[in-house]
Amino acid sequence: STTYFRSSALSPFAPPITTGVAGSVTVSTERLSMRGGSGIVALSFGDAAAGDIVVNSGSTELSGALFNAPEPIIFSPTSLLSVSYLRGNAGTIALNTRTLTMQNGATISTSNLGVGNSGSIKINASESLQMSSQFYLDGGFSNISSTVGGVGEFETQALGTGRPIGNAGDVTINTPVLDVNQAGISVGNFGIGAAGTLKVNATSIRLANGGRT
Repeated sequence: STTYFRSSALSPFAPPITTGVAGSVTVSTERLSMRGGSGIVALSFGDAAAGDIVVNSGSTELSGALFNAPEPIIFSPTSLLSVSYLRGNAGTIALNTRTLTMQNGATISTSNLGVGNSGSIKINASESLQMSSQFYLDGGFSNISSTVGGVGEFETQALGTGRPIGNAGDVTINTPVLDVNQAGISVGNFGIGAAGTLKVNATSIRLANGGRT
């Protein structure tokens, strides 16, 4: 689900066309399995907000990434993703499931790379949430995050947005068992604005091998 996509024939510094809000994406299933760089995404490339993502699933598994090398190097993790690239707000992500398993660099993320706010993330995993990765083998950490900015200088200049401005969203995790093994859950702001609030409500929390919240 996207707003207006800028033509590659236009200058990256040209103003975007004013657009309507992107639609929301809702997935309801007994079992959701995503692998190999697959994604459910809501993106804003214009002036309006990206759509929201809602997933209702009995069990949810996100695993792996698409990794091409050596030239150009492309790393695209399996993801639930909402991003604002220019002047809209990123959408929210809500995931309701019994079990959530994230492996090998999988990502649940909202981000603003221009002017706007990142969306919030709320995950209700009624039985367990397990995250793991092997950084040197997978190419990235499995992560759940809401951020403003965070791309490299080259990407920022290519987008023509300058330093990102906006507030990161909140990340809320509700689960009885949280296991974070060489993975991370975070909020952050690398531009101008506030970071969101990270809330974890769990009976048991295990952080291992650099796992962090």
